[in-house]
Amino acid sequence: MTERELKQLFFLKKEIEKIEEEIEVLGCQTLSIPIGDGMPRGKGTTSDKVGRMATEIVYLKDKLELKLKESYIERNRIEKFLDSIEDREIRLIFRLRHVNCMNWRAIGKELGYDHSVVFRKHKNYLQQKQQENEI
Repeated sequence: MTERELKQLFFLKKEIEKIEEEIEVLGCQTLSIPIGDGMPRGKGTTSDKVGRMATEIVYLKDKLELKLKESYIERNRIEKFLDSIEDREIRLIFRLRHVNCMNWRAIGKELGYDHSVVFRKHKNYLQQKQQENEI
């Protein structure tokens, strides 16, 4: 598995967060639109706004559901890769980085290393695997 493939779960999680934020914002905006008192006012612009926002929320919720399923599949791919790593320390570094989406400093702190040490161990493992696959 390449570094690029491993990063996909991170970016997918970020994408999910952004969609959730959009849904939240649209939900708040919908609540802030004044509801008519039933008196005719001309063109129904308020109900059109509410309808458009409701449609957008439904679309985003469907998109979110698809992204969550995609995330589940991607995580399973990474878990299979992690299961193939025999060295427990290396496996933990990969888990913290690619499943828990921690940065190098946080991983180093968690394991009692400088961030450059965990970065180097991660990089060396990937290079070693790449060389083994080329042979």
